[in-house]
Amino acid sequence: MNGIDVHRRPVRNFGGSWPQGHPIGYLFHYTAGCGSDISGVLDDRGISVHFSVDLDGKIYEYVPVTNVAFHAFEASFVYWGVEHTARRGTCDLTDQQLSVSARLTAGLVELTGRRLGFDIPLRKTDGPELVPGFKDHADGTTSTWNDNGHTDRLYRWAWDRYLSEVRSALTGGGDDVALTPEQEDAIKFSFGMLKYLRGGPSPSEPGPGRRGWRFARRVSEATGEPAATQVSPMTEETVAPAETELRPTEDAEESREGDA
Repeated sequence: MNGIDVHRRPVRNFGGSWPQGHPIGYLFHYTAGCGSDISGVLDDRGISVHFSVDLDGKIYEYVPVTNVAFHAFEASFVYWGVEHTARRGTCDLTDQQLSVSARLTAGLVELTGRRLGFDIPLRKTDGPELVPGFKDHADGTTSTWNDNGHTDRLYRWAWDRYLSEVRSALTGGGDDVALTPEQEDAIKFSFGMLKYLRGGPSPSEPGPGRRGWRFARRVSEATGEPAATQVSPMTEETVAPAETELRPTEDAEESREGDA
């Protein structure tokens, strides 16, 4: 998510798709505990959040981004819910944690706009009204979506600083490296090949006559080795284990150095 590894820990209790087709904002929680992965606690209590961020900036995902998480009653149906490991005076929020959280939040804001068609405004809103923007869980009241009298809110950083970090990540002001169109195409192609090797249609040649031939040609161009002139049926015996990265052969490297 936005250049950061996410560790999936699916939980049992969550809802269906967003009732409006998208969330309208983001709800900040902290855990009142010092543990990292809270999936066990969520399952025990029958609740859920979309993500949590621990003190070292490690992100855990509990609920798919297309689904509602149960973290604040009716507010759950319109806000992303993100927990942060913290217990005031014992294991306080850290700068690293909040910086990673802001980058995660930027990814959620970008995803909501690009994939779900709604632009979450980068503003903090006060009170329990379900309006677009960012909320603390403490904004709810005991008669709305805060029946336990939660006091958890963003602290150590002001909301202005946090939203500034989110805005910076959205505009490319951080250290993230943007992918080129060629790199994005390569990633899409790789995912297509994984589906193909598992029995799905070829991403390069959907017809049955020449399945995978263009893939073989691309591999041969990348490795500097000649491609087979005929296409053989793909079986478990003939498919070599996929490598995580295609690297030119030594001969190809020498040839390139000679051309230079």
